[in-house]
Amino acid sequence: MGVSPDRVAPGLSEQQASVIGHDSGALLVLGAAGGGRTEALARRLGRLVGEGQRALVLTSSIAAANRIRTRAEETIEKAFEELVVQTHPAAAVRLLR
Repeated sequence: MGVSPDRVAPGLSEQQASVIGHDSGALLVLGAAGGGRTEALARRLGRLVGEGQRALVLTSSIAAANRIRTRAEETIEKAFEELVVQTHPAAAVRLLR
């Protein structure tokens, strides 16, 4: 039972809305450059954190992690503990600590 696409993603594509509204576990988002992955992931992360959930977003570059984190922070209206948006190597280091 997902979140209504109209509620979470007005003006975005159907694929982006499905990413944002997905609520049944882990999700892998693939696509070409310029396809809206960053926006969809940022809004999904913002939605999850806004609902009090914890989430981990893994990206291939530090620049992408920073973009996703910044956009997600803009969508969250209430206080939150931490946004975990990291590259694969940074996440591995975090787990090993």
